[in-house]
Amino acid sequence: ITDARRRIFRRYYERLSPLQKKGVIQLPPEDIECTGNGHMFYIITRSLGERTSLIQHLKAQHIHAVFHYVPLHSSPAGAKYGRTSGDMTVTNFISDRILRLPMYYEMRDEDIERVSHAVETFF
Repeated sequence: ITDARRRIFRRYYERLSPLQKKGVIQLPPEDIECTGNGHMFYIITRSLGERTSLIQHLKAQHIHAVFHYVPLHSSPAGAKYGRTSGDMTVTNFISDRILRLPMYYEMRDEDIERVSHAVETFF
């Protein structure tokens, strides 16, 4: 399963790298000394509005992509019980822009191609 997820991760990375080179998205960092388990693939858009529009664009093509998380300090329980140190600028920046693309170990190359193409056509 891990090998399949890593293959899918690499294929997404290859397909979407041109968009990163153009400066319209960010991809996960490439670290040749660290190999992840490929459990998810995400992109980082330039703004919350852009991410929201991209989610709608993908949804119209029956592609389910979701934002990753609400930071703990922004959640109701976090606001009530939690503590932060600093203004959480980086956390908030990423939280507003990160988008998880469909990722499951049985994805075929055609599935990755369809999702990647839909992202490309948006930009």
